[in-house]
Amino acid sequence: MHARGGLTRLVPVRSVEEMKKSRASILAPGLRRAIAPCAVIAAVAVLGGCAPSPTTTYLDSSGAEVTVDWADYPGSPGVAASDVLSGPPKEEVERVKAELIAEIKKALGTEFDLDLQPSGEARWFPAGGNGYGGESAYVVFNSQDHVSDTVPRGADDWRRVIDIVSGITDTGGLGPVELDHERADADAGYLLEQFGTDEPDDYWQWTGAAYGSSQWLSIALTDVAKDGSGEAAKEWRDGSWPAQSIAISSGATTLPRGERAGFERRLAPFSGLDMPPTTTSD
Repeated sequence: MHARGGLTRLVPVRSVEEMKKSRASILAPGLRRAIAPCAVIAAVAVLGGCAPSPTTTYLDSSGAEVTVDWADYPGSPGVAASDVLSGPPKEEVERVKAELIAEIKKALGTEFDLDLQPSGEARWFPAGGNGYGGESAYVVFNSQDHVSDTVPRGADDWRRVIDIVSGITDTGGLGPVELDHERADADAGYLLEQFGTDEPDDYWQWTGAAYGSSQWLSIALTDVAKDGSGEAAKEWRDGSWPAQSIAISSGATTLPRGERAGFERRLAPFSGLDMPPTTTSD
């Protein structure tokens, strides 16, 4: 998600593609379910920009041979169809996200006297390609940012912020917030270059997200004054948030209520199959 090299403002709003790329360890299970009556015979995947879509051939429960073309897959790699189907439909997503954000804002306001105000616009957009040359049926929602104009100063308070938000997201089915610098695949060299220290308590910004049931909550705590070199403050002059702030946003990958039955019918031939490597970047 983050640009590598130079001092770059870390943006907490994540599209479905950003979530898939930056949080692969969370999303990796995808649609990989145990194959019950199906015996896989072959899976063919040819990589390349103009490569044909992969196919998988298997025996169904009656013993008949079935071949599926992954260009017809209705979902997206890295987004579990079961999560999307168990999450709120499109018609409820904006209400659910508004309630989640309101609860977080109330809790942070009570604890730290913070006032997070909406910034920017919420937006809907199609998920795009399915990774195999076809189109995903999913739609994606990203809320507005909600941003304060102050931030608690100490690392202990920053951890308290994360704990408060994690308690709310965990209860809401998204799991706790995982800070990007605490991820197993965090790039220590990049972090040192970005923040000038290998001590996370001294970083001038923490970013992270909670993800579950195809929904997410992103958070960024920023205080450029913690950067003794002054470089963060210089780079932040054109920033869209205050230089001392907490910013949150939320989103979801979903389906309209009326399209769920059709999606499940299209998904059925792929049930239980391992997803081959994607052939298009979409």
